[in-house]
Amino acid sequence: TSGALGKYNYKKAAPGNYSLPILAQVTGLRIALPQNGVSHIELRFQNNDRNLQLRLPLVFNLTCDGPCVPPPAPAPPPAPTPTPPWTPMALFVDGNRDQGNKTWACVRGAALLRSPDHTLLAFGGGKSNCADGSVGNAILLRRSVDNGTSWSPVESVVAFDATGGYVAPIADRKRRQVLVLYNVRFVETWLIRSTDNGLTWSKPMNMTAAIGVLALGPPGGVQLSSGRLVMAVHGANGTAALYSDDGQTWTLGAPVPFDVGVVSGGESQLVDDKRTAASLSMIIRVSSHNVLLNHAIAQSDDGGATWRNASLLLNVTGPSCQGSIARLDAGSIVVAAPHYPRWRYPADRKNLSLFVYEPDDSKKLHPKVV
Repeated sequence: TSGALGKYNYKKAAPGNYSLPILAQVTGLRIALPQNGVSHIELRFQNNDRNLQLRLPLVFNLTCDGPCVPPPAPAPPPAPTPTPPWTPMALFVDGNRDQGNKTWACVRGAALLRSPDHTLLAFGGGKSNCADGSVGNAILLRRSVDNGTSWSPVESVVAFDATGGYVAPIADRKRRQVLVLYNVRFVETWLIRSTDNGLTWSKPMNMTAAIGVLALGPPGGVQLSSGRLVMAVHGANGTAALYSDDGQTWTLGAPVPFDVGVVSGGESQLVDDKRTAASLSMIIRVSSHNVLLNHAIAQSDDGGATWRNASLLLNVTGPSCQGSIARLDAGSIVVAAPHYPRWRYPADRKNLSLFVYEPDDSKKLHPKVV
């Protein structure tokens, strides 16, 4: 019944052709509903001569004489965010001084890995000034033997009076050594080694004549169960994998092909995704037909020698910049990149997010976003 029904003004214009309102009231109706599923109640008003008008709202008082389903309980409050068992710390900052008391104005291109004895090694590219063309660069290093609780002072592993400085380290557990590849003048690739988990380093060796002009890092690469060392690189022929089965000689694999609409490839990183003993996944910084889509992923089944087409990551929307990739123990692939669809300028690299793809999400369409 509606208490407003009798208050409606039915007068239109003299002499008025509307009847007085009539209060319509129905009680005692019983409706039986099935116990399972969703039920709908439909009300139909027969108005053949078109002289029936309804005053809204209509009010229905329904009672349940059982068995009745109680309303759902309110959702529990969200669990408190767990406190991490560690305190975040800055390993490198602009203005760091090394063991020779030299000041490095900027530090860019960091990388982190575990050495064969599980020492944590943190690398950074020291620059004498903050310009991209800075002349005067170094590979900086800090070590931790207690799983990141404390770190050694900043030290310069190798320095050179030229542009460059991006670092790409890789742990060779089969031969118990750490290799660090880095660019000089962005056209030369050099290599240093450590056989004592980063305490001392070999004399730098120029690899450019053997592998060609390549850009690499940051960060570095991975080692497959076969012992093969693999890292992502890019150059005039596109994005590819550089790999070595003995830690001495290196081979450049075939370039990554791209899906239609992906127009270029740049900085990249790969991970052993454990689909097979020789499988890899690579995230690549790209440009595409969509200004919001700037990251693609490709897969290799033969240790980096060849690659399937790189496909855009449709859920990762944001500015063009390098992304990162990692694998969880359960096999999930984790991608890190800025997730900021409203970006307008390259400096809009914000809202860094993690995209977790389950192992069965082969097309990388349904990530959990953190």
